[in-house]
Amino acid sequence: MVSSCLLASLVLTVSAVGFLVQENRRQYALLYLNGGTPRQVRLMVMATLGAPGLAAIALGTIAGCGLCFPLARLLVRIGGAAPTFRMAIHPQGILLTLLFMLLALLLGILLATRRLTDVTPIEAVAGMSAPSHTIGRMRIAAAIVLGAGGLAVGFVPSGMQAEARIIVQTMLYVAATALAAPIIMPHIAAFVTALSAPFNRAAYLVARQRSLRGGQRAASVALPVIILLLVVCPFLSMMDVGTAESVATDMARIPSPLVLRSTGTGAGSTDGSPESHYAAAMAFARNSSNVESASIFDAERYAADTGRTVRTALVAKCDRDTLLTSLVIHAVTDGSLNDLDDDAVAVASGYGQVGDTVTFRGTDDAPHTLRIVAVFGSLPGLQPDYIALTDALGTSRGSNAYVMGYLDTGSPLAVQSAWNADSSLSWAHMYTKQEFIDYYVAYRRQGRTGVSTFIAGAAFIALIALIQAVGTAVREAAPGDRLLAQICAPRRLVTAIGLIEYTADVIAAALTSALVFTLIWISMTLITRADGLGLLPPVPARVFLILILACVAISAMECLAAMGRNRRTCENRS
Repeated sequence: MVSSCLLASLVLTVSAVGFLVQENRRQYALLYLNGGTPRQVRLMVMATLGAPGLAAIALGTIAGCGLCFPLARLLVRIGGAAPTFRMAIHPQGILLTLLFMLLALLLGILLATRRLTDVTPIEAVAGMSAPSHTIGRMRIAAAIVLGAGGLAVGFVPSGMQAEARIIVQTMLYVAATALAAPIIMPHIAAFVTALSAPFNRAAYLVARQRSLRGGQRAASVALPVIILLLVVCPFLSMMDVGTAESVATDMARIPSPLVLRSTGTGAGSTDGSPESHYAAAMAFARNSSNVESASIFDAERYAADTGRTVRTALVAKCDRDTLLTSLVIHAVTDGSLNDLDDDAVAVASGYGQVGDTVTFRGTDDAPHTLRIVAVFGSLPGLQPDYIALTDALGTSRGSNAYVMGYLDTGSPLAVQSAWNADSSLSWAHMYTKQEFIDYYVAYRRQGRTGVSTFIAGAAFIALIALIQAVGTAVREAAPGDRLLAQICAPRRLVTAIGLIEYTADVIAAALTSALVFTLIWISMTLITRADGLGLLPPVPARVFLILILACVAISAMECLAAMGRNRRTCENRS
């Protein structure tokens, strides 16, 4: 999710900067025509856009940090996160965000000024030059490489997780489409404008020529649509992977007929007893004649510092007997759990390697540095980031502790009844395996609400970018519209030309996105089928059509509004 947001931010920032330079092309081109060097033009653009860009980056970062906390509370309230979820903002993340956006701004300025100064000064002033063949070939070659990478990730079997494969191929496709957009979008848009020929042939001819010549303008309008469709719809499809079927497949690996899970209302002592929840669960398992074996884990959240990142991590603590007899820890891919001791820890795949160290801080803020001695695949239902022995972190407690247990018994109903009959154990619930699967399915469905909220936020931002792109495109085309009006073109014809041009750009982006989304959907079907899963009916297909219609309607309304503003400005000046 983070990588997709960064890619979308990069593409939108570079596109917006390029279009701002294009809008003020004549001003920069006059400097170029009067003897200015490409370096001077670049410095002028940096001086013009640098201060507003830096201010926007700073304000956006401050506003984003401020919104994190109310959004986190909203996420908990709507069921998208556990009640114990806490938001933490780290200085490293803020600095990296500022650096990333600053580099995106500089990249946009460099690319835009390069397009401006790679042609002759006369062509720059006239604004009628097409991208050079060299740049065009480089763009197409890079887009082909990225597109081929997306196909390889999506269709070639690999050990990468299904969600990671979907995210990576989506990012590669978006990057490939963004690179090729200035080359291919004008031709697709020109083809789409042919649909308007039977209604107004004069408007069709002018709009077609403007689409062919305004490659950067067409790409700037198309990119927000492409990002909207290729980020929202694949992520909605990914949510279908996390359905009852996939949850049941994952939970089916639990070998125990009973699963114990505390309600997460607190750590520490049970009512009227000095024993902790973990100790009480262990005592119940050992004293029950019907329990043959049990794996009990005390899960707590600690701040985990790897030396590169600091994040909140879930640590599952257990005793050595539980660790060595547990059948629920799957796929130890490196190292051995036998090596765990009071200064060692096991890590989930993707969060570290054997030989690394990690420092944990609990509620007392005391540091505990442990070395990683094993890498494990998963622990169904609990999904911890780390596994440690109960004494590895001393007396330091983490926050939001809860207990998870897996009990093997030949009489599950008797054990469940005995647990439920003891009022001192009401802090946790004993599930049969199927009851726990049903509980976890409901929990995942609550999480879909939170993900949907963030996807809606991404869609809203992309639509705002589309409105800005269309408004800027109309302002840039204003001199041409005034020229048409001066040669006796009626206002209705000028309006029709603008509507055809910008809705054609949106439809061209939608057609391109539909092709890419089809590839993503086919690959997702193959990926999930290989894992024994299946996707729900294509809900994103309906969302796709709704978003296309929304984009067309919004671009048309913004076109009409921007043209009206331009006319009023001209009338006031005259």
